[in-house]
Amino acid sequence: MGLGVLGLSLVSQLDWIPSILISTVCFASMGVGAKIRKRGMRLEQLPAREVLARDKRPPIVLIRPFRIDDKEITAPGAKKHVMFTHEWYRGQAGFSMEQAIVDEFEAYGPVVAVGRPHERIQPLGASRLYVGTSEGWEAAVLALFRDAQRIIAIVGSGPGIRWELEQVIASPELRSRAIFIAPPLEASSAQPWARLQKACAQWPSVPDDTFAVIFDRDGNWKTILGPASASNWAQHARGLAHYHR
Repeated sequence: MGLGVLGLSLVSQLDWIPSILISTVCFASMGVGAKIRKRGMRLEQLPAREVLARDKRPPIVLIRPFRIDDKEITAPGAKKHVMFTHEWYRGQAGFSMEQAIVDEFEAYGPVVAVGRPHERIQPLGASRLYVGTSEGWEAAVLALFRDAQRIIAIVGSGPGIRWELEQVIASPELRSRAIFIAPPLEASSAQPWARLQKACAQWPSVPDDTFAVIFDRDGNWKTILGPASASNWAQHARGLAHYHR
């Protein structure tokens, strides 16, 4: 009798184990499912040439350092767990910087960007224009600039993004159509703006904590949506479209 009671007691104390196992499997399945959905959405996203053929509005052109592609950020008010991010509710498994930008600007026109060389699947966000090896990527970028209603420039120091920034800054017309943005990992330091000023003599001395800079047609500039830090980057990004109207 004593052994029977003891056995029942042990079973009652262990009956939570199946629930824990089921919960663990469910959470793991949701994570895998979110990644599968994200990959599916990437495959469904139309390339830039097809998007531009369908949508005749002038494009919004995103230039950025390739290293920030797919870089995830925390949505405003979200906890740092994938289940509680803004993108979880959209059925995705992360929220990238360019997705925050596309969310703001896609209502005004197709958002496009030159794709990373040898990229097999374009990331979620701007539709990619892939330039063949026989084509000059610089010519493709300049063609996009010429047709752009707005240029969104996430600043960086690599040779490709530096060349793109120099073309925009040197042209009063392109410069007045651009919004220059500090990347979130560097937004609280002097690096992005100081490096840009060092690389381009025409760039003004911008305060260290500036989130974004815009110019008018006369070359006058002003900082917007600052001060900035990595933690409030997504929140500031949501206000960018205000300066497009």
